[in-house]
Amino acid sequence: MKKEYIGIHLGKKFLSAARIENKSLAAFTKLSLSSLKEEPGGRVLQEDVLWEALINKALREVGSEYNEVFVSLEDREFIFRSFDMPLISKREMESSMNYEIEKYIPFKMEELIWDYGYTKVSKYKKIDLSFIGIKNTVYKKYKTLFVNTNATVLNFEPSAISLARVIKSLKFAKRITNFAVLDFSEDESCITFFYNDLPVFNRFIGSFDNEKNKGYAMDKLVEEMMISIQYFRREFKNYDLNSLFILCSSENVPLLSALKNKADIESKVISPDDILDTKGLSMEHFKAYAAATVSMLPFRFKPKFQSKEELASGKIKKKIHIPSFNYILISIILVIGIGGYIFMYSFLNNKLIFKEYKLKKRIEKLVLPETLKNKPIAEVEDYFKGRIKKDNDIIDKLKIDFSEYSRVYPLLDELPNILTEGLWLSDFRLKRDNKGGLKLSLSGYVLASDTGEGRSAIDNFISSIKKSDVLRRYFPNIDLVSMGRVKIEGYDVISFSLRLE
Repeated sequence: MKKEYIGIHLGKKFLSAARIENKSLAAFTKLSLSSLKEEPGGRVLQEDVLWEALINKALREVGSEYNEVFVSLEDREFIFRSFDMPLISKREMESSMNYEIEKYIPFKMEELIWDYGYTKVSKYKKIDLSFIGIKNTVYKKYKTLFVNTNATVLNFEPSAISLARVIKSLKFAKRITNFAVLDFSEDESCITFFYNDLPVFNRFIGSFDNEKNKGYAMDKLVEEMMISIQYFRREFKNYDLNSLFILCSSENVPLLSALKNKADIESKVISPDDILDTKGLSMEHFKAYAAATVSMLPFRFKPKFQSKEELASGKIKKKIHIPSFNYILISIILVIGIGGYIFMYSFLNNKLIFKEYKLKKRIEKLVLPETLKNKPIAEVEDYFKGRIKKDNDIIDKLKIDFSEYSRVYPLLDELPNILTEGLWLSDFRLKRDNKGGLKLSLSGYVLASDTGEGRSAIDNFISSIKKSDVLRRYFPNIDLVSMGRVKIEGYDVISFSLRLE
């Protein structure tokens, strides 16, 4: 009996599907969203209707006899985070994990469905934890696309996990556990770093399909890749990085082979044609194939996205067996219980007397200020209550300050990702107004030959800020405060300042 698996990959502009039969690629297809933009009568269809039509068409083209599918989505739809925790029990880790994760994301855990994996590092007495989440609204949006189709979704996952699973199935990669995967695709390109086969960091590095100048596109890709590797090595100093796997279509292999000499790491360029022994495969085809392998290929991390409550109930809920009454057994338990109570009472009472004795000795050694000596005990008590309150106020302020700084982190993390080519920042001022709202002042320069070109670069930067989910959450209003021409070391540049509220 043949075994069939169907994989679907949903991108920004394309949908691809693949059918695996007896571990071999039997059929594949790739469909563009723009090909269904209008009905024959000229009426423009809603986007969700177009996606439903593409899903049904793709399933027909791969000739599936089954309606159960595995789906991969672009990595930018997910949140990848990793952090260290003390070497504690699994139950303790799960109870404290929500607080730790919320320090690194700009919204509440209740807004996510998620899963995690972890590695115990006994040598350093810590746990390395990897977390992947997706917003409920985004997850429901994609799940809804399949409601009116002939498909039943068994699993959603980021394409980075799908690709890593296939790479780890290859003979030369089986023993490599610390690696990075650079996915060079038509829709968008990302790089993901894995430690002990768990994802720890993912970064979108650009879309290069519309670049007219291939040389410029490669220079830009090399720059983004090197920035990502340098960031990983700086922020994850305790993590080794042994290999870089560069995935691209066969037509881009000669172009991307040059990256191997610039990454300062053992690198290998891989095309889908080499892995599947099939010609003409794009990366979108390959991502659909990789999604279908979730039940076929082993891999350490296979996320099953659930809500906070679902994960908790699934791990803690246990069957409770209630035995029938046995009066002799109950009598024995009562006798043991009473004896235990008497023992514990004596033990705790003696322990309490001992504690009181130690406390009196410590009080005798307590050094009081000269002004409090020979004062009534009530005044001494009031003095120490005041000291404790003052110390607690300082601690509370430190907690508030820490919370404020942790909120700033996503802003600092987001800004480098949206800087326009030729634009750099010189000043960053963040403050809170009287009403508690955040205000951000940005100043910088644009390397441009004329004012019009500089203004265009600044407009693109403002547009990127407005499109950023993180920045738009805090700063819905953006104003261009000033703009002018200046010279810096003999170069004509455009200075500018922005106010975000």
